[in-house]
Formats: sequence, C-alpha cells, structure tokens
Amino acid sequence: MHGVPHNPDEHTRLAALAEYDLTERDTDVDLGEIVQLASRLYVAPIVMVSVIDHERQYVKAAVGLDACEADRRVSFCAHTLTCDGVMVVPDARLDERFATNPFVTGEPGIRFYAGVALVSPQGHAIGSLCIIDRQPRPGLSAVELANLRSLALLVQDKLEMRRLVVAGAAGQSRFENIASTSPDGIVCADAAGRITFWNAAAEKLFDFPATQALGSSIDIIVPHRLRGGHGGGLTRVAAGGAPRLVGTTVDLEAARADGTEFPIELSLSMWHEEGAASFGAIIRDLTDRRANEKRLFALAHLDALTGLANRSVLSQRITECIVTVERAAVLMVDLDGFKDINDTLGHSAGDDVLREVSRRIASCGRPGDTVARLGGDEFAILMPDAPSRDTVGEEADCLLSHLVEPVRIDGHTVHVSGSVGVALYPDDGEHVE
Repeated sequence: MHGVPHNPDEHTRLAALAEYDLTERDTDVDLGEIVQLASRLYVAPIVMVSVIDHERQYVKAAVGLDACEADRRVSFCAHTLTCDGVMVVPDARLDERFATNPFVTGEPGIRFYAGVALVSPQGHAIGSLCIIDRQPRPGLSAVELANLRSLALLVQDKLEMRRLVVAGAAGQSRFENIASTSPDGIVCADAAGRITFWNAAAEKLFDFPATQALGSSIDIIVPHRLRGGHGGGLTRVAAGGAPRLVGTTVDLEAARADGTEFPIELSLSMWHEEGAASFGAIIRDLTDRRANEKRLFALAHLDALTGLANRSVLSQRITECIVTVERAAVLMVDLDGFKDINDTLGHSAGDDVLREVSRRIASCGRPGDTVARLGGDEFAILMPDAPSRDTVGEEADCLLSHLVEPVRIDGHTVHVSGSVGVALYPDDGEHVE
C-alpha cells in the first residue's frame, strides 16, 4: 500500500487545524444536514466529513458509518489534502494506492470514493468531505463535481464559524488576530454596546468604514424597525444577566449603511478582560448560502425536468408511511408510446410532453399525496392516510382521462396514453420495493 502524501508545510497546516479545536471526540459543529443532503444528492450509502491531523483522521459527521477516527496512513481522505480539486477513485480495487487498503479489503468495503479538501481561509487543507460507495462507479460529471465543491463550501462555512467561536473564547486579542484572516464580518463591542473593533470584511459587508463604525452603537447594523434593544441587551448580560445569544448561532436581519436589509448568521462570544465585559460577533451574509442550499436541496429532492419529487423522496415517504399509517396506496404511471414522440419530434419535444404530463398527473393528486417522477416516462403517486379503494380508483380514473387529452407541442398535436398500476399497503407488500 502506498504511503499517504504529506503537505510540505505540514507544521503550518496543523497550526491552522488547531484553530478549529476539532480533534476532540465531542465538538459542537452541526454538519448533519449537509452530509444527509450529500447522501441524497449522490445516492451514496456513505458520506463523511473529517479533519486530519499528523497521525489521525477524525470523523465529525457521517451517514452510513459509525467510526469516529482512523489511522491517517490508511485514510483515503488524507490524499485529498494534496489534491487540486476533487479526488475521484472509480474503483479502489483497481487503484494501486488503495487495492490492499484494509478499508477496501475489509469493512466498509470501499470501491468508489470522491473527496474534496476543506480549506481554511489561509489556504490550508484541514480535512475533507467525501462520498463513498461499496460498488464501483464510472466517475462524476462536471456538474456533479461542481456540486460536491459547493457542498464543501457549505461545510467550510460551518467550520469557519467554529474557528471564530474558539478564538472568541480565548479573549479579545486572539479574536481580533483571527479576525484579520477571516472572510466574515467581525465586530467587537463593549458592555455599553459601543463598537471597539471592525474588520475589513465588516466594512465590505455593511458599507461602513471602520473610522465611522468605531465608537458607534452596535445599532448601526440593525434595521431601523428593530433598533434599541441590542445595546441594552449587551449591558444586561455584562451585568450578570442571562446571555440568551452568547455561545449560540442565530439567523437575523441586518442593515447596510444605505438601510437595505439582508439576512445574516450571527454568533456572539463574550469575555472579560481587566474586569470589563466585551463581546465579539461573527457575522456572515446568508444571501448566497441560502441560494446555494436551495439549489442543492432541489437537486437532491426534485426531478430536474419536471420539478416533481424524485425517486429518492418517494422511497423515503413510502418508508415513513409503512411506519406511521395503517394503509397506503401507490399508483404507478407508465406512458405508452413515448419513445415514438422522441423519435419523431426530438428529445426537446419529448421533454415538453413530460412536463405537461407531470402537470396533469399532479392535478389528480390530493393534498398530502406525493407525486414523483421515477425516471424516463415513469411516474408515481403515493396516497397516504388509509385511502379507500374507491378513492384510489377515482384517482386512477383521473390519471387515465387526463393523459389521453391531446398535447400541443410546437404546432404538432401529440396523443399520449398511459397505464396505471396500483399497489396497496399492507395488502400487496410490506416494504418499499
């Protein structure tokens, strides 16, 4: 087995990793939603976020894996530290670096691996986000590679907040030192709510120069309609009151110099120096992150062509029904002769037909039903909540009558028909398939 490459500046990389304080077993970084999202997006049985020190790999969040740490010498993820971009291993058994790796020859039986480095603001790789399969895969498309990098950016956002919180706990001087390299807005205030520190990222974020912000009330970043309570809240905490926001991360509305409002994520730290309380706020603009999360959520849960739920979501909801309801029904819809439409009018016209068909199928669903596209010309409707046979029959009749209506595509009249099959739970089966 080939050795794991090390960064030539390993000492500096480890110093950057230490700023996050992540090598302990129990560290508070909420990455669960991101690894779950990656698992759904790539239909991957194993997804993992880990950090890597000189000798060990520490798993900070995972799907499909119980291990907490591993020896760096057998770590796939350690190789991503020196990889420019996404490291993809289509079949580990055919890769001389990993063919004899115990994670390939034994549990968890890695065959496919794709990992991307997690990078600190100073440019040091501290860990990785990876997806793993027990079956080989041909690789990842350009879009899939880009989406994996986007997921890694979401992880890095979470980790950066952790880095700054750790610095805040060490005192103001350490907090301000870290702030100089952070892409996030960093603001410090005294017990009276007067700003004592304002980094370059805060200048850019709020469009207030430091010369104007220093000495001003923290209320300058608060929308006019919400002003008045923040400074007083800091004074109350400094006097010994309950710190409702200190040590937590919350989403709030903030205001720029021109009064425009935008969503932020804020984490507040507190420390005492020379008997006086001080506060540090880590502030991040959520606009781009929310847009990115929304896009990735849609990719993981929705069919890209029709906007209906995808196969993964349908399977998950059927699983939930099996656990929570006494009876349910699934209607499977298969279009008849759809291949002829693609062959005669082209795939673009075929896509238009599928979008129209999906709209018609969705119109037959009841509130609470899940309408999904399984792929190609196959659709399904999940009817939870113990539907009667009559109700199921009515929905099937609705589907058939809507499908036979002609579809107008680019001046052509297209006739579509379909077949509907019905499976009832628990009469016809007690598992998803």
